[in-house]
Amino acid sequence: MKARPVADLTLRDGYFGLADQARWSFGLDHPHLMLLIHGFHTTERAARLDLHNFRTAIADFAPALAKSIFIVTWPGNSLGGPAAYPWMIGNARSAAPVLRRGIESWYEQQDGPKVLTLVAHSLGCRLTLEALASLDRSKLRKLERLDVFLMAAAVPVGLQKLINDAQKVATSITVLCSAADEVLRIAFPLGETFAGEGWMPRAVGRFGEPWGMSWFAVRNMRGFNHGDYWRDHLAPAVISGFMHHLSPNLVIRGLPRDRGSLPHHRLPSTTALPKA
Repeated sequence: MKARPVADLTLRDGYFGLADQARWSFGLDHPHLMLLIHGFHTTERAARLDLHNFRTAIADFAPALAKSIFIVTWPGNSLGGPAAYPWMIGNARSAAPVLRRGIESWYEQQDGPKVLTLVAHSLGCRLTLEALASLDRSKLRKLERLDVFLMAAAVPVGLQKLINDAQKVATSITVLCSAADEVLRIAFPLGETFAGEGWMPRAVGRFGEPWGMSWFAVRNMRGFNHGDYWRDHLAPAVISGFMHHLSPNLVIRGLPRDRGSLPHHRLPSTTALPKA
């Protein structure tokens, strides 16, 4: 039987509701803390199980982080299923201040981690950017680095002000993208159009647009579809490699030179957005 993770941070209140404040079940005595943020159309239980396996993969490459990688859950699921995506954008935006207040409170109560890394997927990237854009970096005492990884970002390219505001707070933002992502190519523009956020906008997670932004890096995950970031060890390997570059003192082991040499345990899929 697959073990459920025991430590996480949740922005949820019940099955669908948004909590007034973030609740976490882990101590903050970690010099380097990583948060994993799921996307749309997944229950809390499914998100915890999927991200638990992704966390295990990161820990394979970065053993020093094994006890400081935590799962963030938020109310991205709906009885409406994939068709509810336009309304879930509001949920992601509403959850952002809860996450932001939670992060700020860590540093108000104690020093908090010196390095904070956020890894987000799909609509969780919108939540992450919204939280960063409103974050008061001056409140984060002793924070030395705030590094962000956006995987398959379900964020309209036209939201340049939001991206700029987030980049002013983050030390680095790295984009993992794929032109082969059919969900972002077909379903995302339709959902965003119905949500009133523009006419058939492109997603950041397809090509790493808008070009000319101060991304730390844009990594083309060639051939990746929307759920492949969870299925394969390549995304954890890429993120681990970038983390070593950003924090050279972080020891990374066993990074593969190519996809064929990746470790053999398979990560589960996710239904973050509907397939066309």
